[in-house]
Amino acid sequence: MTTERMEAEVDRAVAALAEDGYTVIEGLLDDTEVEELREVSERWLERQRQERYDPGDGPTHPDDAAIEAYAHNMYDTAPQEELE
Repeated sequence: MTTERMEAEVDRAVAALAEDGYTVIEGLLDDTEVEELREVSERWLERQRQERYDPGDGPTHPDDAAIEAYAHNMYDTAPQEELE
């Protein structure tokens, strides 16, 4: 890959990261690294499903209703259980 092409790819990735909050860089990890990350992620997600974090109910705030409405609007595809 030429230096110009590498710079263009980096610029594209940085622009996507700035605009979308994430970017895809194909070929960054080899198959072994991908599988290792997949296994670690699955273990972590399973632990989260089994031991859900419950921060409890904190003190009330005048903006609570507006914040809750915003959360329900922004995350309307999330399961109701998760929203609560």
